[in-house]
Amino acid sequence: MRVNLVKHPLALHKLRILRNKETDYVNFRRVMKEISFILAVESTRDLPSKEVEVETPLGVAKTKVISADVLVVPILRAGLGMLEGFLELIPEAKVGFIGIYRDEESLQPRKYYYNIPRHVREDVIAFLLDPMIATGGSIRAALDLLKRSGIKRIKVISLIAYRDTVEKLASEYDDLSLDFYSLAIDEVLNERGFIVPGLGDAGDRTFGTY
Repeated sequence: MRVNLVKHPLALHKLRILRNKETDYVNFRRVMKEISFILAVESTRDLPSKEVEVETPLGVAKTKVISADVLVVPILRAGLGMLEGFLELIPEAKVGFIGIYRDEESLQPRKYYYNIPRHVREDVIAFLLDPMIATGGSIRAALDLLKRSGIKRIKVISLIAYRDTVEKLASEYDDLSLDFYSLAIDEVLNERGFIVPGLGDAGDRTFGTY
C-alpha cells in the first residue's frame, strides 16, 4: 500500500477554501469538483497504455491509448461531489455506486446500496471516492465489497485522511494492490469520529444540508 500526498499548489490552494467554515455550499461544491479533477490527473499517472497508430491529416503517428478498464466508484453521498471532476477527465470510465451511512451512535458503517457494472475486465482499476477517511468504516466496507466482486487494484481518493486509519488499512488489505491519494493527513479524530481540524461534514457542506 502506498500513500500519495498530492502537493499540486492549486489543489492545496483550493483545499483552503473547503476547510474555511465561511465557504457556502455553492462554492464548496464548485471547488470540490475542481479539486477532484486535479486528484484525477494525479492518480491516473500510472494507468497502463499500449501503442497504437492514428492517421493524421499529414500521415501516420504512433500514439498511446489506455489499455485497462477504469471504474469510478463514489461512496454515497459525499463521494458524489467528487464524481464530476473524475468524469470530466475520464468520460469513458465506467461508474459504480456504493451507499454507506455511518450510524451516529455506534459509528459503524451501514450498507444500503451497491451497484457496479457487471462486465469489467480482470485488469480493471477502481477509483474509490470519499472526501474524508476518518474512522475508516465506510472505506473498509467499500473495499470488502469491491474485493468480493473480484476487483484487485483499487485507488482510494480523498481530500483529507486520518493518519492512524490509513496506517491500519495498510496491514488489513495487503492482498490488494491498494493506493491512497490525499491532499492532507490530519492527526486528530474527535469523540464523534470527525477529523480535526478537517473540514466538517463533507456531504452536508456539498449539498447544503447542514
